[in-house]
Amino acid sequence: MAPFVFLIALATPVPNVDPESVCRSVRSNALPGEMASAYENCVNEERAAQEQVRKKWTKAPPGERSNCAPIKGIPFSYVATLTCLEMQPGGDLAPAKTK
Repeated sequence: MAPFVFLIALATPVPNVDPESVCRSVRSNALPGEMASAYENCVNEERAAQEQVRKKWTKAPPGERSNCAPIKGIPFSYVATLTCLEMQPGGDLAPAKTK
């Protein structure tokens, strides 16, 4: 059983996307006077989330990683991935279990 779990873990590596490429659409969709600041804010938020995702990803069970892994054809975001990890059972944002 352990080799199977190990293979699943390998199937969902830590997402590796350039935060600057993630934020290009933010710049192009911002108002003309806010393009630079919108882009910089997005890059800063994505970089901060990227670090948190890297820390949490390896500790997350394989099923949670699979739930939060990038999906082909859908724009990727570290902020969204971090939120997904935090919403998983036992995560930072998961609802508390009631008795």
